[in-house]
Amino acid sequence: MKLGKVKEYFDKLSADDFLETLGALARSLGHELSKNDLKKLAEFRSISARTIPEGKYIRNLQSENGYVRGYVAALCDVTAAYEAAVTTQVENQEMVDVLRGYLLDSLVVALSQEEVQAGPATAQSLAVYLLTEFISVTKDDDTEAVELYSTEQVEKNLAMLCSGNFQLVESFGEPPEKFYRLTLRGEDVAEMLKFEDE
Repeated sequence: MKLGKVKEYFDKLSADDFLETLGALARSLGHELSKNDLKKLAEFRSISARTIPEGKYIRNLQSENGYVRGYVAALCDVTAAYEAAVTTQVENQEMVDVLRGYLLDSLVVALSQEEVQAGPATAQSLAVYLLTEFISVTKDDDTEAVELYSTEQVEKNLAMLCSGNFQLVESFGEPPEKFYRLTLRGEDVAEMLKFEDE
């Protein structure tokens, strides 16, 4: 969607073929939604706010004016909702990439597994689960993996995942009975990680 074209559509709303113009505007916006270009979507809402400010009459007939305002307001509402959903999706994808970089992805996925969720997940139970999974997949019990999945290392990683930067895991209780579970965002990110691994 060329922003100049959007401005042109808004300027044409006072012409006789305003219904066709509204349709063209909606199709143009629909085409842009598939591109996930958040900057252009924000600019669309900005142009509509500047072009059709509160109280300005676009059409001479009050009913037509109300129709145009309502139509454009609905397009802006859809755009805002779409922006919010895509922003969350983009942020979660960025989090997936960060987790893979820190080798924390397996811990997040482990917290989402039914076997782990069956009982309270402690750092120790997660360490045992992760090491068992690693050995069953690689058929190897090398020392590096044993260190990576030690209770102490898992505890450090869980603390990082609970921190403000991640907020994927929440904890309750006090050591040695400190338990962990995924936050709602953590569940979404775990699903993305599992989907990418399939």
